[in-house]
Amino acid sequence: MWSNFQGPFVLQPLMAGALKVPGNRLRLITPHYSGGSFGIKQAVLSSIVLLAAASRALKRPIKWIEDRAEHLTAASASSDRTGKVAAASLR
Repeated sequence: MWSNFQGPFVLQPLMAGALKVPGNRLRLITPHYSGGSFGIKQAVLSSIVLLAAASRALKRPIKWIEDRAEHLTAASASSDRTGKVAAASLR
């Protein structure tokens, strides 16, 4: 599996467990040209495992492409959320 995930030593055992395959049967390749850490490249997204499972079920490769706006909107950080914070003053 090819992925731009920058923590392959974290992702590989998680994916092997989720896909119920021995760790030595799952090859995770991180290309050297994936760029800097712009965007979310260290969160383990469920879509990565689901795409691998779908590829295995269909017995053919699957390529997932999303643009930067799609990724930042749907990713685990920088998603379209609103929050409120209350703070007290220390005097």
